[in-house]
Amino acid sequence: MTTGTDDLLNSPPARAQAPTEEAWRAAWDAAGLSRATPVVQAVSGGLRADHLDWVFASGYQAAMRHCFPELPAGGWAALAASEDRHEPEKHPGVMLTRDGDTWRVNGFKSWVAQSRHLDHLIITARAAGEEQEKPRHAILLDSQAPGVTLSHRDKAGFLPRMSQGFAAMDNVAVPEAGRLGDNRLRPFVRAESAYVLLAGAAFLWAHVASSHAELADRLRQIVTGLDTCCQDPMQHPKEIARLDLQIQEIVKNVTQIPEIMQIPDWKSDQKVLSIYSEGLQRRAARS
Repeated sequence: MTTGTDDLLNSPPARAQAPTEEAWRAAWDAAGLSRATPVVQAVSGGLRADHLDWVFASGYQAAMRHCFPELPAGGWAALAASEDRHEPEKHPGVMLTRDGDTWRVNGFKSWVAQSRHLDHLIITARAAGEEQEKPRHAILLDSQAPGVTLSHRDKAGFLPRMSQGFAAMDNVAVPEAGRLGDNRLRPFVRAESAYVLLAGAAFLWAHVASSHAELADRLRQIVTGLDTCCQDPMQHPKEIARLDLQIQEIVKNVTQIPEIMQIPDWKSDQKVLSIYSEGLQRRAARS
């Protein structure tokens, strides 16, 4: 392998002490992960994580970089596609319109990951004549651009250490390089699931490597397999699904492993390792 995974597993980094997202962002930046390759982001992030929130965050950032290579170097990014279905009149979806020589966006998005420490925001948008269609345009914005407002849930019920919020765009000018074309939602969903599983397998391996050799060997093989699949997640649905089943089996049988059961909020947050499973198995069956 030439992705760096073997080196990381042979000489794993120290686990971070990151009880807050601010502390995790500091650890992420100190390790240079904002500028690492997507696979290294997922594996190194999983190895360093002390909470499952950061496992998700690591895999999510890796998927963003994998699917959107146009992102500026460094920092955190989020793809905001969800819209308010309960009060669409109060919070309409994002529209892309032409204002002379300038493209602008207006509207709302109802879920933004890592919203308190975000640098780059990719939103999906509709253009004129597409009001009844799903938003198909991807727009890249600086999270601090004039007219962009990020607000935050007080505390999410799932992965509560990770900030999760909302985005409002008020007549925001879109830079020429910010019009990315197709929204890439389908490949992003595939990449997100694969990279979060990769980060999760590395996370579990880090907790058992020194005390449970057989389990550690199984997890290392899963990490290696997912590393290969993450080079192009769209091309490996059956193999990703097979490795997912192995992770699900491990998660169900760790009740006697104190190193796992003592992970903070393991019982409530372990579902981050299984939330993609149904879709992965269904996708594999269709392929």
